[in-house]
Amino acid sequence: MRRCFGVNRLYRKLKIKYFLLKNYIIYIVMSILNYKDAKGK
Repeated sequence: MRRCFGVNRLYRKLKIKYFLLKNYIIYIVMSILNYKDAKGK
């Protein structure tokens, strides 16, 4: 049970990191697209 709890905590930490990383990647992609759009005009 204790090991399971540790794995659960680790999973939650990874989930948060993945969520933040995903948002960061989306932000970078949007910035690049906006920059290209601004250059194109």
